[in-house]
Amino acid sequence: MHDEARRACSLPGAVELIYLLRRAQRHDAAAFEQIYERFADTIYRYGLYQLLTEQAAAALVTTTLEQAVRDVGRFEVRWRDSVRHTRNWLLRIAVIQAARYNATKEEALAATDDADAPLPPPGDTRLIAALGQLAPEQRQIVVLRLIVRLPVVDIAEITGQSTALILIEQARGLTYLAAHLDHGATMRTCAA
Repeated sequence: MHDEARRACSLPGAVELIYLLRRAQRHDAAAFEQIYERFADTIYRYGLYQLLTEQAAAALVTTTLEQAVRDVGRFEVRWRDSVRHTRNWLLRIAVIQAARYNATKEEALAATDDADAPLPPPGDTRLIAALGQLAPEQRQIVVLRLIVRLPVVDIAEITGQSTALILIEQARGLTYLAAHLDHGATMRTCAA
């Protein structure tokens, strides 16, 4: 093990992340792999409930991190709130990649046969079906808020929307979900 790697293992989380980001900016693949391991689950969880299939969620993690590798040189490493800032940067990339996916999804579905349709993701299929009925932008806000559990301020930063709009869309989305699902089951699933 290199001295740098040994030193990084002993640093607190935020400082370690800054160290890893600086190494990643110097094209250190091992550093980017550690960043990937730290944030891949969050991106996958967002993708699963935003894009509604395991296959699409896994592809979203891959395309998000591929884009992050290309963009890491332009990423501003911050000492203050480095974990939050990095997570939001990666989720902002994921939001853009998910929007691209949604824009081409109809074309892709038209080109495939029903036999090739992806299997539904594990979990509450009623919740996933109800989320699928929300507009993509509204679903994105509900998923980031309740599934990924981000504060409204972070969602506003990621999506480029105002906090007021985030709160309005969240309320509308929750109203729809409550009307279409048993309220208690929905909230338990979202909080899990």
